[in-house]
Amino acid sequence: MDSKINRTDPSKTTMRKSSPGSLGVPKLSRMMTRPEPNYLSPTRLSLDRSRKVPTTPERTHTRAVIASSSESNLRKIQLKEDLRKANELIASLENDKSLLYNKLHEALEAQKMAEEDFEIEKFKAVEAGVDAAQRNEEELKKELEIVKNQHASDSAVLLLVTRELEKVTQELAASNDAKNMLLSQAENASKNLKSELEKARCFQAEVKRRDKIIEKLDGEIEVLKMEKSYAQGSALVLERELEEANMMKRSASASLASLTKELEESNKRLHAVESEMADLMDKAKLMATVGSRQCQDLGKSQQLLETAEELLSKAEKEARKLKAELETVKEEKRQASSESLVLREKLLSLGGKDYETQLEHYKKMLDEARHEIDVLVSEVEQTKMRETGLVNHVKKCDEEVSSMGKEMNRLGNLVKKTKEEADGALRKESQMRDDLKEVEDEVSYLQETLREARAESLKLNAKMLDKETEFQSVLHENDLLRVKQDDSMKKIKELEEALAKKDTEEDDGEQDYDLVETLDGMNVKLEENREEKEDSTDGDDDDTVEVEYSMWESYHTGKKEAFHKGK
Repeated sequence: MDSKINRTDPSKTTMRKSSPGSLGVPKLSRMMTRPEPNYLSPTRLSLDRSRKVPTTPERTHTRAVIASSSESNLRKIQLKEDLRKANELIASLENDKSLLYNKLHEALEAQKMAEEDFEIEKFKAVEAGVDAAQRNEEELKKELEIVKNQHASDSAVLLLVTRELEKVTQELAASNDAKNMLLSQAENASKNLKSELEKARCFQAEVKRRDKIIEKLDGEIEVLKMEKSYAQGSALVLERELEEANMMKRSASASLASLTKELEESNKRLHAVESEMADLMDKAKLMATVGSRQCQDLGKSQQLLETAEELLSKAEKEARKLKAELETVKEEKRQASSESLVLREKLLSLGGKDYETQLEHYKKMLDEARHEIDVLVSEVEQTKMRETGLVNHVKKCDEEVSSMGKEMNRLGNLVKKTKEEADGALRKESQMRDDLKEVEDEVSYLQETLREARAESLKLNAKMLDKETEFQSVLHENDLLRVKQDDSMKKIKELEEALAKKDTEEDDGEQDYDLVETLDGMNVKLEENREEKEDSTDGDDDDTVEVEYSMWESYHTGKKEAFHKGK
């Protein structure tokens, strides 16, 4: 904002510096060539009021700069706060993503470790079974040697008994053949059962593993759905903010256009007022010159008035004297008339020539005095009329000067008002331009964040689709494994039923009965193991394998002992 203000200041200062000079040139030209008093008409004044020239004072400009800088700082602080919140939101999203990746990596590592542990335990169980089988074989070999030794020692006894036993052996041979057939069938069935059990255990372990994977994928899908909903919500919020920013941009552009129009109108009015001011200044100068002339004429007229008053006073004095002389003349005339009567009588007696000449002389003097009195009275009246005319003219000049002063004050106030309006319009225009730039920057930032949010939502959608496809494939495989497990369980049940049927047919001896009991015990244990499949772990499966292996070993040892005893 400071750079913007520094960039705009030189042009404004140059405008301030150039504006007084541009106004000063026409003043000089107007002083050189004075127009006539009736040069500008009211129509010309009304037409010139629609033109202005903007002049911005330095104080109002500094105040506007301070106000615009404070408002821009507030706006900048608010935008920084919004940017900080958006960065925190992005950081939280990235942290959640990294946590999800870490959890997925840990789950995969745990799965690998579990598989490795399962393989190790299985290998250990197989090794333990092999060792147990070897130990049992060694024990059987030892027992066989002991039996052979006993057989060698008891051969004599056996030779005696052989004859008695030949009959039994023949019977036992038949039973042994049947028993061997049953044993071979039982071994085949047990092998099939073992293979089916192994398959079932593998299927069960695979099902459990797939169930765990499914649960894990369900959790990941839920997390991805939550992230998707959150991303969609943030995208909607960003779209709303973008729409609001666009609306603010449109309103700012509209207000900027209106402010430019108002500024043009105020410039026109300012130009008109300045032209009126120039005309009024010319009129004021003209009125000042006329007033100075009239003041000079008024001084001269006052001097003439004073001289006229002096002459009037002198004339009044002379008139008083003349009146006194008239009175004296009248008295003298009366006396003269009285005397004239006397003299007339005397003159009549003497002659009337001297009397007539003297009477004419007095009449002429009286007429001259009356004429002088009339002239003085007319001069006094003319001076009074001039004085009243000058006073009226001075009053008119004073009224015109006061009206011109009022008009100049009004125009000065109007010029100040228009300058303030122009400065306010310029401030508003600069502020609106700054706000428009800020809004454009904010719009671009919001568009960028919206694009990023959309890209993130697309990535999340792709991940969720991949997880869903993986989930569907796991479900399909799980269903296939369950079908295979059901088939194997059906086969096991069929084999058990066949063994049960064959076991019911074998009732020829106690040894066969014991074998059947052992098979029944094995079947019972197999049933129990099948019932406990869902709750057992991999270690339990290994224990069941060892138990079944030991059961089969005991079965084989019993079979061998019975065979030796039969022999």
